[in-house]
Amino acid sequence: MHRLLEKVCADFGLDSIALLEKNEDEWTRIACVGGHPCGVPDEADVDILVTDELHLALRGAALPAADRRVLEAAAGQAALALRHQRMAAPHRLGFVLFIGAAMSVTAFPVLARILKDRGMLRTMLGGLALTCAAVDDVLAWCLLAVVVFVSGSGGADQWLIVLGPLYVGLMVWVVRPVLRRFLPAGDSIGAGTLGTMLAGVLVSGAVTEWIGLHFIVTGLKVNLSALGATGLVELGLVLLVAIGGKFGGAFTGARLHGLPARQSAALATLMNTRGLTELIILTVGLQLGVLDQSLYSIMVAMAVITTAMAGPLLRLIYPVSVIERDQAVEQARQPAA
Repeated sequence: MHRLLEKVCADFGLDSIALLEKNEDEWTRIACVGGHPCGVPDEADVDILVTDELHLALRGAALPAADRRVLEAAAGQAALALRHQRMAAPHRLGFVLFIGAAMSVTAFPVLARILKDRGMLRTMLGGLALTCAAVDDVLAWCLLAVVVFVSGSGGADQWLIVLGPLYVGLMVWVVRPVLRRFLPAGDSIGAGTLGTMLAGVLVSGAVTEWIGLHFIVTGLKVNLSALGATGLVELGLVLLVAIGGKFGGAFTGARLHGLPARQSAALATLMNTRGLTELIILTVGLQLGVLDQSLYSIMVAMAVITTAMAGPLLRLIYPVSVIERDQAVEQARQPAA
């Protein structure tokens, strides 16, 4: 970061680094131009496997997700007991519910990207992971809505925070496909189309300004240097709960539903991806006052670490040879052309 500031200062002058150093409001205005959530690969679809395995995924996905949520909520209260005691009495229920949601969320776009890069989208395990992530996220957003109203700390307009996930979903699953349909790749864009797109960006900016959706400033609010030894211990506890609770709950749920041990471990690893979805939830928690600054920084660090470790750990647990075998099985099941 220091080298970046020196480069900006040398190229653009001292006045140009004011935004990076201290003026967070300017970054918020930039963020208002429009949110750009992580894209989901076109091939990612929970209905891609019209087989007995997909029926198993749809029938059993909710139970592993529920099993994980119970385990993570209990583990979260135990590991974060110190933080829980620091919360004011009116916020304790909201804090416990929020930790349960934050610990159990899975980032669907990140998960889909990992599956695509590993060639697992059209396998039984890939379809099961996407279905579980979709169910998991629906439950997490519902729980977050409960937290918003239970905490009661956001004033008369606190209900606007719930619109954030709805806005992101609208952009990903409605606006993006419409743009792809009317703006095919390689075609030129006319003046009228360009004007419409710019107007849409401005409208999107107005909506995100109204909602308060400014996730570009998330990194500016993280300060790990001020944690100290106690903060590092709490970070270790949070990582233990986040990784152990998610992995243990997902693995146990998958095994109870008849999946082999290797596939259960791979599914549990995939469920540990959090990414942007986690950052959205954490930002909402900070705005509601459910999280303080230090715990917010710890939770963001947890989201980054668990998401970064999912890919390498999956390669270790589920090597390419096993994926190729799964691909061959799915190809053999396809009807002859």
